[in-house]
Amino acid sequence: MRFVPIKSVEQQAILTLHRVRQGFIEERTATINRIRGLLAEFGIVLPQRAIEVRRGAAVHLERLPTLVASAIRDLLAHIQGLETRVGQYERELEAHTRADPRAQRIRIRLPSTDCNGTVHSNRSDRRSDTLERIAGIKPAWTEKLERRGQSL
Repeated sequence: MRFVPIKSVEQQAILTLHRVRQGFIEERTATINRIRGLLAEFGIVLPQRAIEVRRGAAVHLERLPTLVASAIRDLLAHIQGLETRVGQYERELEAHTRADPRAQRIRIRLPSTDCNGTVHSNRSDRRSDTLERIAGIKPAWTEKLERRGQSL
């Protein structure tokens, strides 16, 4: 059995911010894909890039039936709201990183630390795994195992 250190309330709060931010990003992606699918039904095919979908949808609104154009406007407004929220969470997490000396040490030692609180490391690199356990961060390869339904 592998024991992991108990996370502090502050660590859990920060991980909550990461999860909520990631959820908003996933919802934004789903909404963009929904817009692409709806427009494709009317013969308007847009590239996958988010900025192209926003621009293309706005340009083609007058070609669409009134009800569809209204729905696409609502979805575009929803995307804008999600982007605002993602930006707020990113600023809050960045402020936390600047204020927390532990986060700064990890960022300096492990430049491959990404924004969602995981560290990408080689599974055989035990020094980084130890640092991850001390810092309360989960290595990326454990998330991959969890997605497959496996455990350590």
